[in-house]
Amino acid sequence: MSLAAKFVSRAITKFIPRGTHFVIPSIFAMNQKIALLKNLVSIPSVSTHESEAVDFLIGEAQKLNFDEVKKDGAGNFVARRGNGEKTILLVGHIDTVPGDIPVKIKDNKLHGRGSVDAKGSLATFVWAAREAELPKNLTVIIIGCVEEEIYTSKGARHILDKYSPGFIIIGEPSGWDRITIGYKGGLRFNYKDNQSLAHASTGQNSTTDKAVDFVNEARAYLSKFKPKQSGIFYEPHFELRSFNTSHNGLTERVELNGNLRVPPGFEVLAFKNFLSNYPVEISEDIAPIAAEKNNDLVKAFLASIRHSGGEPRFVKKTGSSDMNILASYWPKIPILAYGPGDSKLDHTPDEHLDLEEYLKSINVLKQTLPKI
Repeated sequence: MSLAAKFVSRAITKFIPRGTHFVIPSIFAMNQKIALLKNLVSIPSVSTHESEAVDFLIGEAQKLNFDEVKKDGAGNFVARRGNGEKTILLVGHIDTVPGDIPVKIKDNKLHGRGSVDAKGSLATFVWAAREAELPKNLTVIIIGCVEEEIYTSKGARHILDKYSPGFIIIGEPSGWDRITIGYKGGLRFNYKDNQSLAHASTGQNSTTDKAVDFVNEARAYLSKFKPKQSGIFYEPHFELRSFNTSHNGLTERVELNGNLRVPPGFEVLAFKNFLSNYPVEISEDIAPIAAEKNNDLVKAFLASIRHSGGEPRFVKKTGSSDMNILASYWPKIPILAYGPGDSKLDHTPDEHLDLEEYLKSINVLKQTLPKI
């Protein structure tokens, strides 16, 4: 214990009556938790360039005496604690989107790319799994996946046939007192067209005109969808990500990139048939997920959040994550997402994580794991 911690301990025990139950937090342990997260956020790990951050986390997990620590065939960070027949997978991701945000702690908030999405959740997994009093029948496996932020989802897809989990917790920001049970799916596609240049007097529609018509017709198609439930989570959302035109004096070209956020209940096959009428190639097809609430995993989280003084709530997000992929592969396995942070800060220049919330999340998950 540091001199500062000893001083605080002596001061408190001097004024607290003997026999009073009072838990004095370890200042050193809190600093260690924050230091690990800050150091992890300080290591750039844009998708496909995660190896340095993975190696750092492997070293930290080894110091914390996990039963097994390794880098798997996809380059994922993997740490295991326990040898029981019941397995809980804690699946986070270690990659980030691009964007250099100076790493600093100000007003008890950690600023930096990946602090919220989603190194805060991954660090929460490490500390909660290490400190939880696990029953002998339980195995907890932490996986820090690579390439979650890009269409490949390499890390998540690599683990699909490697484990037989009883429960899955995804590491994504939900807030310490909330759990995420739904994500929209995603349908990414590329529209490419070209034709010989023609003089304007011919009346020929340009490739640009045709691409604009496609976008308008796609939006009109989607406007006819009638969701069975109200709310943005149940509505399809078309995103035009890029639109580029060019010509070389002989041929004109157009290319656009689009993404459809797919809600539960949307007829994806019918929309694919619509797209087949245009020069479109689908690059990603991820199904939406709306997980069940009535299972032991959810009940354990609700109890732990309430025990920690929170009022638990459920969240359904309009984006997608590795939860979509794992839930599609293991449709009968209880699954949810949990982690500290405000997801509205994902991918933004102001990405930062409240450190008090980070510590609360560790405590909630630490209580939850033995209850599952």
